Amino acid sequence: EDDEDLVEVDKNGDPIEETSSRPSSYSSGGNYLVLAGSFRVMANAENHARNIRNKGYNEANVERFDKGAYAVVLVDRFNDFSSANSLVKRLKSDGIDAYVKKK
Repeated sequence: EDDEDLVEVDKNGDPIEETSSRPSSYSSGGNYLVLAGSFRVMANAENHARNIRNKGYNEANVERFDKGAYAVVLVDRFNDFSSANSLVKRLKSDGIDAYVKKK
């Protein structure tokens, strides 16, 4: 997907403005996305993201992929594969299925 397919949405499914602040550990420009689920139903994605945040992964949020067809739980973004893969390993050790997708 290209950048135009990625739209971050709030709990109501409305797009979040680019000016929204992110935690300092969140790398908004990273091309390596750590994803932990893809859902057609927004509420399911929100619940999954909340469960992940409750386990300490505070950067987890929901974004729309494929022109809004899927609500995807994006845990974090990184500039290199190694860092992204390290997070995937931590997530899996906490019982959360995740993978790295190159943007």
